[in-house]
Order: sequence, then C-alpha cells, then structure tokens
Amino acid sequence: MLDLNLIQRYWNKGVIIDSNLSILLFIGRWWPALIESWKGTRDRGYTHRDFEMLNTLLSSFQQILATPHILAETNNFANHLKQDRKLFYSFMAKEIAILKESYIDSISLTKVKCYYFFGLNDASIEALAAGDNYTTIGGDYLVISDDSKLVAYLAGRGIEAINLTNLRFYNEVR
Repeated sequence: MLDLNLIQRYWNKGVIIDSNLSILLFIGRWWPALIESWKGTRDRGYTHRDFEMLNTLLSSFQQILATPHILAETNNFANHLKQDRKLFYSFMAKEIAILKESYIDSISLTKVKCYYFFGLNDASIEALAAGDNYTTIGGDYLVISDDSKLVAYLAGRGIEAINLTNLRFYNEVR
C-alpha cells in the first residue's frame, strides 16, 4: 500500500526515479502514443495510465534527481527508438535540463553495498538517495522504481522507496 506521508515527507527534498521509469516519463511527455506501441516501454508492460500516474506524482515534488548513470542507461534505452530518434534526443536534452543531476564517481559506487547485488546504476540510486552518508543506513530522497527487488533492498537499508506496482494498486482502489 502507498504511504501518502512519504510524499509529504519528501516533496521539498526530492525524488529519484530509476532509468526504466525515466524512459517511460520522457517517452510519455514526448509522444504518449509510443508508450504502448514502442518495444522499449510496451515490453515492460507500461501503459498510458502508468505514465499519467507517474507524471502526476512527480509534479508533487520540488525536484527530480538523477545521476549520470541513470541518464546514460535511459539514453541506452532510447537508442532503440526507430522513429525520430534525433527529435527525441533534442526533447530529452530539455527534460534533463530541468533535473537536478548529481555526480558520484564510479569507484566510490563500488563501495556501496548495492553495487554487488544490482550493479553501478542502482548503486548510484542508493548513494544519491542516502545522501552524504551513503555507506550507512538511511535516506535523504525518496526513490520510485519498477524494480521490486531494488525497492525491497533499499527499504532494508532504511531508504524509503515506492514500487510502481504499489502505485498501480493504489490507483486501482481509490
């Protein structure tokens, strides 16, 4: 179940979305009809309703945070676009400009426990969410992901995270 207090706790701090949800957000804002027809979002089971829900939720936060690792993986997904890739990259550049991008060097990320379970990209999510104390327990930012294993892992590390499935369920019952 979705804890609405999470949004109240983090609205002024910020939220991090993973690369899968970043591509959903960017595609949905750019060309909504592609969500259910382009392989990159369709094969992940995303719907236009998922996009609307995510986009609305993100508007509740003062800032959306990202790392170069998240954005690079999002860009890698976008490389599979067959139509109007250059136009999408131009649009994506404008979207990136409104994010707060935080850099954490890769060697530091290899010291984050998450790295050994999920790799560099997700380690960057843990480190950014945890803030200055990313080698300890706790978190400064909320994470939204469609990766249930990552969400469970982050919860075990004291970092609050929401799974897309929980958002879907919350929207169904309200």
